[in-house]
Amino acid sequence: MKTQFFAAASACLMLGACASVTRGTTDAWEVNSDPVGAKVETTNGHFCNATPCAIQMKRKSEFVATVSKPGYKPAKIMVTHEMSKGGAGGLAGNLLAGGIIGIGVDAATGAAQDLVPNPAFVKLEVEGAPVGVAQLSNLDWAKVVGKNTIKGSAFLRTRGGEVRTCAGLQARIIPSGEVTDAFVHRAYGSISGGMSRRTTWAALPFDEFSQMTTCNIQGEFEFTGLPDGRYYVTAVVSWEAVGGSYTPNLQQQGGTIATAVTLAGGEVKSVVLTQ
Repeated sequence: MKTQFFAAASACLMLGACASVTRGTTDAWEVNSDPVGAKVETTNGHFCNATPCAIQMKRKSEFVATVSKPGYKPAKIMVTHEMSKGGAGGLAGNLLAGGIIGIGVDAATGAAQDLVPNPAFVKLEVEGAPVGVAQLSNLDWAKVVGKNTIKGSAFLRTRGGEVRTCAGLQARIIPSGEVTDAFVHRAYGSISGGMSRRTTWAALPFDEFSQMTTCNIQGEFEFTGLPDGRYYVTAVVSWEAVGGSYTPNLQQQGGTIATAVTLAGGEVKSVVLTQ
């Protein structure tokens, strides 16, 4: 029995048939900085010439990234890995496909891991500035209490025509600025917004300037007291569905939808987020 188990496990490792049935062993590690355009070099031999950028890494990598730009002090980011928050679903898929061996191979290859932090962000300090003195953010205007309101809703249609809304999920409003524009462009493909398959984000440095709420049962949300300015309105519309032709497993569907909105003069603006 032992011999048969190890033989099967070896076959899975050699053929890759059991490993990473629902997830690959690599992932795009995303990094951004304020200001943008910084070089990134990692201790495991990878680099990118200008932030924001993404580097393909093994999911179980551990490394230190140095972010540098002329005129600014270099900063370091320590990156490690942990069990994916969606790991239970992935492991369940591999249990269906490869049994205990499939789960074991995923653990060995790192397919069940996620890089953390991902995405990563660092704010560079000006060379020669006193240590610990924060640089003035161009998002400070968003902390002022204003008179504008955004009312919105978010939905997507399944392939079968069913409507899925953001009910019970997160909606967020993010002020526009150099850092957030770069983030949105990277995440959604355009500074006008779009859709990302991600449904959760690691803590981001501009969270303190953002507002978050939960969509009500009708899939509606509202933000009040907003100062004049340009914003990104985002909402998560996500659900699980059975997928996979040969090895059925639960897969996350939907994602996060974003759109740009400009407010002025105490207006009440309505938005509908969909694709």
